[in-house]
Amino acid sequence: MRIKASSGINSDANKLAQIINDISKDIKKIQDCIDAIPKCWKGTDSDSFVAKYNKSLIELKKYEKNLNNYYTFLTKVYDIFCTLDEKYGIPINTE
Repeated sequence: MRIKASSGINSDANKLAQIINDISKDIKKIQDCIDAIPKCWKGTDSDSFVAKYNKSLIELKKYEKNLNNYYTFLTKVYDIFCTLDEKYGIPINTE
């Protein structure tokens, strides 16, 4: 099996970073809305609603963390292949 690393990995990592940034902003907006609910809606229905959304936010944050881990993996793979190219002078990063 031949492994090829290309600038596409770096490009994909950069695109993923932007997606993660957008997701993080959306999670923050949802969190802000949930935090505001108890100020205008009181009672057990409100408490139940907020609790369910907080559980969903936990899952969204796990997803965000997993995407960040994948981003880190992609960038490290690209860096390792570039280092090998430089060190040994053998072009590994070929299209």
